[in-house]
Amino acid sequence: MTLRTRSLTPDEQFAIAEIEGLFREGGELEIWRTRWLYDNFSWTMAERVAYRVRIINRSAAGMGPPEIADNLGLGVKMVRYWIKQFNAGGLDALADAERAGRPIVHGRSSHRAYTAMRSTMITPPPELGLPYAHWSPHRLSRYLREMFGLLMTAEELAARYRFQDYSEE
Repeated sequence: MTLRTRSLTPDEQFAIAEIEGLFREGGELEIWRTRWLYDNFSWTMAERVAYRVRIINRSAAGMGPPEIADNLGLGVKMVRYWIKQFNAGGLDALADAERAGRPIVHGRSSHRAYTAMRSTMITPPPELGLPYAHWSPHRLSRYLREMFGLLMTAEELAARYRFQDYSEE
């Protein structure tokens, strides 16, 4: 007996169709174009959820797990797992489970903070009323913490964004 998805609700059909339509011909995903992914998940989790949604879409269209696995380049066991997860809990069950250990500092709601960070990085400090001419990792870290509550160390900023580290003046 082949494992299949349960009947989809109209909301699930809409979300699945929207997410499936986000994949370009080359397989690239434009997550920012779907409200459900954008609002509910971090960027990397949204990518994973979108690929899991593709499993569900193919299953709902009548494909079996081996065929879906071949089509998406996944293992049959993984395809079966996500179909079972979806059948039990719907689209929300496709998200990553909580993990043990220290919680992630940049959670689900951090997309707006990252957008603010990117726009801050390209804005000269004098335009923001600050008394220095350029950003250093330390200055940017302090500003992001004070203005947006985003906790990124100067070292993390320097490593991720290849800052030219100017000394504090």
